[in-house]
Amino acid sequence: MNEAAFFNVDNTLINIESMFDFYHYWAEITENKDKYNSYIKNFKQDIANNVPRTIVNRKYYQEFQNQTLESLNDRANKWFENLLQKNPPLIHKTIERLNFHKKENFRIVFVSGSMKPLLEPLARYLGANDILCTTLEIENGILTGNILPPQTIGEGKHVAMKNYAVINNINLGESFAYGDDISDIPMLESVGNAVCVDPKTDLIKYAKEKNWEIL
Repeated sequence: MNEAAFFNVDNTLINIESMFDFYHYWAEITENKDKYNSYIKNFKQDIANNVPRTIVNRKYYQEFQNQTLESLNDRANKWFENLLQKNPPLIHKTIERLNFHKKENFRIVFVSGSMKPLLEPLARYLGANDILCTTLEIENGILTGNILPPQTIGEGKHVAMKNYAVINNINLGESFAYGDDISDIPMLESVGNAVCVDPKTDLIKYAKEKNWEIL
């Protein structure tokens, strides 16, 4: 059997929220600042009202309804190039672990609620093998604004990893997973070696109870 190292992305490999950073960039280049401000206002209201993250994320992808996948990919690549030209938002201690696992011939897998157009440039840059993420619904090259299951948040990450392990003959008991948030617990519990990266207080407590590594 093979072994893998599964990485959450936002605040684990990079110190930004990829979805929101890209949305700001996209709104600027398309001159949709009013739409951006309206979305952020609604987003903050949803968070204050404890709207489930799965619903909040679905609303995010509706913002790209009627965009072409080609255009989205092009803008995502330019967004990532801009990030690298400024101060690359990499969390180096986690990148070091990623490179270590690569040398040990582990498969490097991103697991994220973000979308592939945003994650593929980083995967190429870091040499990741695969991406488990939100799948956009596309009809004739046009985004419908909907997403397809499983939604890779919370328990959905566990489902995606389990399916991936079956298809790729991965020994999850010998594999690693890296995450930063309590929502990553299903992902971290999917493997034999869980690592918490700069975890928030609620995850620190849980990690200590489980004797997980804190990076």
